Amino acid sequence: MGFLNKLVKILVGGDPARPKADTAPQGVLLRQGLLDALFQQFAEGLRLETTTESLAFPTSYTVYLRQEDYDRLADSFQLTCKDAVKLYLREIEKHLKKYPDFAPLSRYWTFQLVAMPEGILIDGVSQQEMEDSPVIIRSSILSRDDYDDGGAQSQGRVVTTFRSVSSVRALPKGLNLAALRGVDQLEKDKFRIKFDPDNQLGLSISVSPIGQPANDTSAKPVAVISAVEGSFIADGQRFASYRMTQSALQISGRNAPMQRGVATLTVDSEMVLAPHCIIQRDPASETFYITAHADIRLNERSIARGTRKLLPFNSRIILCNGVEIKFSKP
Repeated sequence: MGFLNKLVKILVGGDPARPKADTAPQGVLLRQGLLDALFQQFAEGLRLETTTESLAFPTSYTVYLRQEDYDRLADSFQLTCKDAVKLYLREIEKHLKKYPDFAPLSRYWTFQLVAMPEGILIDGVSQQEMEDSPVIIRSSILSRDDYDDGGAQSQGRVVTTFRSVSSVRALPKGLNLAALRGVDQLEKDKFRIKFDPDNQLGLSISVSPIGQPANDTSAKPVAVISAVEGSFIADGQRFASYRMTQSALQISGRNAPMQRGVATLTVDSEMVLAPHCIIQRDPASETFYITAHADIRLNERSIARGTRKLLPFNSRIILCNGVEIKFSKP
């Protein structure tokens, strides 16, 4: 068997145990080519942004493809994004020894795919540029969805492309679909991935296992609110979970002003507003409700501001497209 493998290696070349990626036909962009382009963009950003004092690189990518390449690669783009993050993390890991205090600037990677139909101009990219290069990638260190400029109406830029009129009609069905594990689909052709989904770099924030209302440590909890992304903060201490004992609790960001007589759970984030939402309990029926005062998604459904909705246990709440908390039984 060893002789046969050696003979195959001589005749074919490469390692016979590893399948060789197909060579792209002339003028055709394969998924491997797109992945290579994403990594080249990351590596160039890493080279330009890193100093002797800090490690920096782009975490947000907008990818422009010719229409024919888009039609072929759009369905597998979420998988390509996940592959790209694997490559990025391996490269970052190589540099960590030189930067013992490294902390990522962004908690997510974001990827946006944009089709370039013939003869149009999007974001300053022309058809001529697409003819010169099958893929154009623009990147930035921070995603526009990863921070808030302080205004309640701030929104990230979303470029959406449609294959046909029927795609426009089907758009609501195309939002927030279950994607690959670890990949969050924000919009059609727009994906977000946790910075280090498998904690490969060992950078997870260490938080205490449970938090308790400071003014009532003996009351029986009626619900538990857990930080799936990030953490809560009180008196400078971070914690991962909070036992709700009150009939009403408002959830706010760390820049929220303190209010007397109002139970507040503070999320360690500048994106979360004050208050962002309020959770209320009806003691008679023991039913919970949530009222949105800013952008939230409850179990993958957006809630309009000022709207009050039933809040069942084991619910997933996302604030500002960036902070995820879980509401569960005590």
